[in-house]
Amino acid sequence: RGFQRRRSQKILDPALMNLYCLGISHRTAPVELREKLWFSTAEIPPVLLMLREQKMRETILVSTCNRTELYYVPEDDAPDDQPVWQLLARAKGAGENFTEQHFYAFAGADAVRQAFRVASGVDSMVLGDVQILGQMKEAFMIGQEMSSTGLLLNRLFNAALHVGKRARTETEISE
Repeated sequence: RGFQRRRSQKILDPALMNLYCLGISHRTAPVELREKLWFSTAEIPPVLLMLREQKMRETILVSTCNRTELYYVPEDDAPDDQPVWQLLARAKGAGENFTEQHFYAFAGADAVRQAFRVASGVDSMVLGDVQILGQMKEAFMIGQEMSSTGLLLNRLFNAALHVGKRARTETEISE
């Protein structure tokens, strides 16, 4: 029990207060809109570069057929000129198709929980989706290759991938 308490205290670390997750999924938008915001593996690196220019210290973009999620840590002095969802929509040339209501956003520990829910297959259209873990791993690798990850997102994604693997081996979620 003491171990669990210490681990949860790490999750609530003040450094996490700068961690955000912005996404669109089957829960917030119809498939026609989600398809417009799907990023191929080749499209992700330029988007990560664009986000770095927009004062994002760390970024990982996960894009699947049912969701696109951006995990990010802004620079301390990042201006709030344009909402992040508009940056993503503009990157796909689809800004006119979206409104803020199509997106969800999490901050701090809630962003951590979202990454864990996604990696474990709990927040999937098909409960226990086995493909999402590989897609998250690929997004993490792209982020690392582009040098768009840092201490926070490296720790988050390593932990999320571990959670996803444990969910599959220690439960029957994929059955």
